[in-house]
Amino acid sequence: MHYERDAVSTKTSDHYVPATYLRQFIDPRLKGGRTHVFRKRTGQCTPQLPNDICKIRGGDLNKYFEQADLLRDYLRPFENTWSSTIGHMLNGQNDADDHFFISGMMAYIKHCCPTTKRLGGRFLEQQLEDLRPLLARHVQQEMIGGDLADHVADALLDGGIRINVDFDFARALAMRSMTSTLARIFTGSWRILMNDTELPFVTTDFPVCNHYWTENDVIGTVYFPLAPQIAVTIEPSTDEVPEPLDVRRLRMGPVEYLAIQPRGVELFNSLLIQSAEDQVITRKQYRAFTETCRAFSDWRMECIMDKIPFENGFYQVVRLRPRRNASNKSK
Repeated sequence: MHYERDAVSTKTSDHYVPATYLRQFIDPRLKGGRTHVFRKRTGQCTPQLPNDICKIRGGDLNKYFEQADLLRDYLRPFENTWSSTIGHMLNGQNDADDHFFISGMMAYIKHCCPTTKRLGGRFLEQQLEDLRPLLARHVQQEMIGGDLADHVADALLDGGIRINVDFDFARALAMRSMTSTLARIFTGSWRILMNDTELPFVTTDFPVCNHYWTENDVIGTVYFPLAPQIAVTIEPSTDEVPEPLDVRRLRMGPVEYLAIQPRGVELFNSLLIQSAEDQVITRKQYRAFTETCRAFSDWRMECIMDKIPFENGFYQVVRLRPRRNASNKSK
């Protein structure tokens, strides 16, 4: 079941990166609670309010859900506690509740950003393209009338039939995984990076991103800046998540605190800037920041699919990595 678009208002612009999160990156030297936003599409950096960035019209709605605005109910408890959660993290007074709220916020952002919609839609398109031979065989086996079956099969194989994917459907599939992502993050191995350097952690319109330490790594480390002075890297748990999920049974994973050096801040900032769809956000604008943003202005996150032959088929390994000249157009 899904709603009709004119039955639920899509006039409201919703944050896919919540404003409560973005406010941690306000520059106190700017009037009105603004932050510095670099746009990769234009190459310009301007002061802006957190309420005015990282939002899209009807972003909290999806026609494939019975409750169209389900996301708003999901996000509310994480937004309401965010300021106190970050305060606890900065003061070293964090507990399992704080880690749970961070995990929930990360799951929301990871699955609701336009980047995820773009990558999910293209992944489905590629999957269906790979299935063309199988669909053609199915048509020939199931359709009555040999000539018609052959005509349809030929059209599938030569591209005469185009496969279109509704990117909202891809986004809905991603949203269905939010609770399992929350569980894997919460129960994973955490490293809390304390930043006492003069370089702040930056954030972006896609701030929950995977980092692969080597080219052959399959499971990436998840990186997420909480504020200019603190960030987390998490190795998500690979344990199976039971359905339905009872969050009361989850156990927080191990935690390690690390003091990061300036070079480490630069590396993680570079990773985020490469992965950003368009907007890069910083509390402090400085020359190296602007130069890095411009150097990676044509980089976006892409879905890298590798096929490993196995018996009569293949295994497919999917990884998200930043790549140069990737298209940033969403449907």
